[in-house]
Amino acid sequence: MRGPIAAALLTLSLTNCALPERAVPVMPDPAQLSAGCPDAFPKLTGLPPLARFTLAADVIGTRDDGTRALLPAGTEVALYSNVLDRDEVTALFIVRGARGAWAGCRSGVLYGLDWIRNMEAPP
Repeated sequence: MRGPIAAALLTLSLTNCALPERAVPVMPDPAQLSAGCPDAFPKLTGLPPLARFTLAADVIGTRDDGTRALLPAGTEVALYSNVLDRDEVTALFIVRGARGAWAGCRSGVLYGLDWIRNMEAPP
C-alpha cells in the first residue's frame, strides 16, 4: 500500500515544479573586479647597467665550474659581481612586485572575465 501512495505523491510533486531550461547566473561586474589593479605588467626599474669591457691582453679566467680557461685579447667580458647584482634586482622584482601585486590582482580579474565570456556563450 505504501508503494502506490509514494508513487502518487512523487508524481504530484514532479508535475507541480516547472524547472527553467537554464539557470541565469549573476555575473560579476568587470569594472569592480579590475578596480585598483594595474592593466599592464609593471616595468622593471633600478636595474644596474651591465658594465662590459674588452680584454686588451690574453687573460686566464675561471669558469663557473671552477676550471681555468684562456680568454684571448679582444674578448668582451663583464664582471661576475655585476651580473649577480642584476640577477638579484630582477629576482626581487619578480617575487615581490610582479607576482604579488600584479599577478595576484589581475588573475582574479582575468578569471572573472573568462567566466563571464563562457557563461554568455551559447550552450
